Amino acid sequence: MSKLLSANIGLLKQCTEFVFKCLPFRVKAIHVIRQSFVYDILMSIIRHLISRKYVERIHLHGTNFEDLHKELPVDILPEEYGGCGPALDFEAFWSLVDEQEPSFVENNGYGYLKTKKEETGFAK
Repeated sequence: MSKLLSANIGLLKQCTEFVFKCLPFRVKAIHVIRQSFVYDILMSIIRHLISRKYVERIHLHGTNFEDLHKELPVDILPEEYGGCGPALDFEAFWSLVDEQEPSFVENNGYGYLKTKKEETGFAK
């Protein structure tokens, strides 16, 4: 909760702008389930920072899976969420992430070169 109270509003706005405008794909909807009250508070703040169009794309379901079933087909949801699909396998997911670690490390090395500025303010 203390992290939420110290959140920078400008940074929250930048993060939401990034998610909705800068990702290389279009975010049609975000469905959040079993969220904590802290997330509800955060969303009440974010709703004032983004346009109505994007607010309507965020759905907070909590533990009400019936509303989730109205939005997503039951056959693709795992049993944990009241669906008929296969159970979630977090072990397989994390092993896949671990296999990709070298590419994460390599991508982390990319960036911008820092240059010294001259008196004119332009970088060399």
